Parts: sequence; C-alpha cells; structure tokens
Amino acid sequence: MPKYRKFGVKAITKLTNVVSGTDISDSQSGFRAYNKKVLQNITPSEKGMGVSTEILMKSQKKGYRISEVPIIINYEGDTSTHNPVSHGSSVVFSTLQYVAIQRPLTFYGIPGVCFLIVGIFFSAWAIQIFSEQGELITNIALIGGGSIIIGIIFMISASILHSIVKLLKDRN
Repeated sequence: MPKYRKFGVKAITKLTNVVSGTDISDSQSGFRAYNKKVLQNITPSEKGMGVSTEILMKSQKKGYRISEVPIIINYEGDTSTHNPVSHGSSVVFSTLQYVAIQRPLTFYGIPGVCFLIVGIFFSAWAIQIFSEQGELITNIALIGGGSIIIGIIFMISASILHSIVKLLKDRN
C-alpha cells in the first residue's frame, strides 16, 4: 500500500476509534462480513465512502461484537477507483456528521465554550486597553465580540439540537 494511503487509513481509523469507542485496526477495509441480525438492525444513511465507518459506529453503539480477521492487501498498479483526497474527505465529513447528530452537546458545545472563553479574553483585553490608554483597538474588540457571538450561537445550537435528538430518541 502506498505510504500516503497508509497514513490516510491510519488517520481515518484513529478518528473512527475515538468517535465510536472501538479499537479497530483498519476501519476502511472493504472486506466485511455481517451477522444477519446486524443487517436487519442497521440501516446506513451514507451514500458515499463513509458508509463503512457509519456501520462500525452504529454497530458499536448498538453493542454488537466487532471481530477482525487479518487480510493481506496487495497493491499492484492503480487499484483504487477513488481519489484518496475525495475518499478521505468523504469519510471524515460523514464521521463528523454522525458525531454532530449523535452528540450535539459535545460537537457544538465544546467549541462554543472555547469561542466564548476566547471572546471574553479579547473583550477584557480591549476594555483594559481602552481604560488605560483611552483608545479602542478595533481588531482586538472585533475578535472579542465576534468570538462571543459565535460561541453563543454554537451553545444555543448545541442545546436545541440536543433537545431534538433526545426527543427523537425518547419517541423510539
């Protein structure tokens, strides 16, 4: 396997393991076998290359056992039908989309708090400079105000999306 593909597979596998709580060695292996129960209870929503990761994450969430059997990869010539950048981007975006839906408080809330902290820091800095020197440094003030606004939007989004996801889960 070319080095750039090895790197990409390792990075995507690491992301998949962190998101799903699994310990898979290769989340992108196209060689899979599924139990009939898994096939009946998991309906993938992805249409692209992210479907392999989606199935792993949903299987882990439902508590299904995931086993790996070593295979031999033979790369001779141009064996891939997908551009590695578009393939990797597709998988990463579908994984992030899954996290945003399953854990909106984490996905939107943590960045929201970070933006809020940065905004408060820069706003306090702008106020301090204004009180000491009597001049407003617009760059610092804009970063502070913009970060606070973005942080609040993220936190409100996290709260609303969390409520929607919880409501939908409670319905089922």
